[in-house]
Amino acid sequence: DLLAVSHELMQDIMRQYFLDRYFQADPHPANIILLPNNRLGYVDFGITGEPIHDPRALLEFIRSAINKSPEGAAEYIIQFAVMHFASAIDPFLEKDQQKKAMYTKTIVFITKKLAADLEPILHDWHAHAGATHLPLIQRSSALIFLRIVRAVEKYYLQFPPDIIAFIRALLIIYMLCLRLDARFNIIHATGLFFQRYQTQILDMHPPMSIDASLSRERREAVEEKILYIVATLSEKYPELYKEIYPIQFYQRVTTNKLSSL
Repeated sequence: DLLAVSHELMQDIMRQYFLDRYFQADPHPANIILLPNNRLGYVDFGITGEPIHDPRALLEFIRSAINKSPEGAAEYIIQFAVMHFASAIDPFLEKDQQKKAMYTKTIVFITKKLAADLEPILHDWHAHAGATHLPLIQRSSALIFLRIVRAVEKYYLQFPPDIIAFIRALLIIYMLCLRLDARFNIIHATGLFFQRYQTQILDMHPPMSIDASLSRERREAVEEKILYIVATLSEKYPELYKEIYPIQFYQRVTTNKLSSL
């Protein structure tokens, strides 16, 4: 049953990443064997991957996306995007409440703007995913993911390498599923994942952090990165500037013209 197999493939790559925390990062057709009773076999583990950071926010982004919630999608993707330097953010913020206020206002602003950016993207994803009359290239979620990445990068945020590897594997599986059965709908398949593994999702725990002890140089680099994002966005968006200019710390930074950067 090729439609059932395609659903199984999509659910399984998500299970590997989110629940097992170890996945086949190169699942092209030559590395997958279809077995009797709709079972799957994997070969050639020359490229594998595992999440470096807590994947729960990414999972909730996917859930929000399939539920057509741009607000939820924006909130969780921002959480995940800043996670690769999250262990250095708290010391940066706790040293100075003015810095914390500046950072918080900026994140709220980015989240609101990103939600507006994501709304038409999610609309197109839902409209195209199950449209069997469209060419495969128009149904491909690769284009949707590229638009999401570009939307996030507008605010000078980037995804860590482990998520790029996972998304690559996910998109390879997705195109394979479309070739197995043109009726395949990625939104329906990911919805089945949440239904099937609901209990395990609730029991998910964060992976051990590899950033437990950051060097002083790394912490300073993170602080500079945050200041750069805030300063650049405030110049680009007057509404954000009005929000954070009254904060004295921001005034000191702009007066010095970010000389420390």
